[in-house]
Amino acid sequence: MSQKCTSVTIGIDTPDVEIGDLKVQRETVFKVPMPMKCNEGDLKIMKTDLELLKSVIEGNPKEFASLMESVAKGDAATAKLLSNGLGLSEEDFKSQGGGWLWVIAAGAVLVYSQKAY
Repeated sequence: MSQKCTSVTIGIDTPDVEIGDLKVQRETVFKVPMPMKCNEGDLKIMKTDLELLKSVIEGNPKEFASLMESVAKGDAATAKLLSNGLGLSEEDFKSQGGGWLWVIAAGAVLVYSQKAY
């Protein structure tokens, strides 16, 4: 991956929390480098990533749904526990020939190419 790159920014806003009379919303933002070049090997990793993710979802639909719900609720502790239990860490993906940066890149391509702005 090149040093110069665009970042894919993923933000998660949690539901409002009341602190006295004040409503507060927490925002978590992740910036992931978007590869500037993509070769055949990168596409192979992307395909592996997507296959691994598909396998996790198909093999553990209830657990994956719970993971999605914990993220939607802003419950990072539960999300981490569920994610680790499902084998969704970068290390897990890399040990199987993947590396989920490419899942993020694929998602960014799908959203950006729709010109949703």
